[in-house]
Amino acid sequence: MLRLDFNLVLEMINLLVLFLLLRRFLIRPITNIMERREAMIADGLNNARSEQEKALELKRQYEDSLRGAREESRKMLEQAGLDAKDEYDRIVSDADDRADKMLRSARDAISAEREQTMLRMKTEVAKLAMDAAKKIVTGYGGPDDSQSAYDLFLEEAGDSHEDRED
Repeated sequence: MLRLDFNLVLEMINLLVLFLLLRRFLIRPITNIMERREAMIADGLNNARSEQEKALELKRQYEDSLRGAREESRKMLEQAGLDAKDEYDRIVSDADDRADKMLRSARDAISAEREQTMLRMKTEVAKLAMDAAKKIVTGYGGPDDSQSAYDLFLEEAGDSHEDRED
């Protein structure tokens, strides 16, 4: 049957002591080290996740601000285009007004110059007619004399006209 031997009991005690010693000095420290490493790894993963979330949030903020900046620049360009068109229209309108004033002024000046020229021409014609009438009345009696008076009148009219042009 079963016999219990003293050696067997000693071996069992040795095994039990060895187990307790290993557990106390080897298994617990290794378990503690493994638990700490596991906690460090879990902590690192949690930190990495939180940093990744922060990075994603910063990326979203950056994209939102970039989108806002693009929208703002588009609005600024549109406003600049509208302002430029308004300025262009104002400049063209001012130029049209100035051109109209200059045209009216030129027309008025031409009209006044024409009236003065017509007045001078009437005066000249009246003077020439008076000179011709005077010459006819004063001394030319015959038809040949009329022709020579007419020729003389034309010569004097041409001379007086050339004097005025010089």
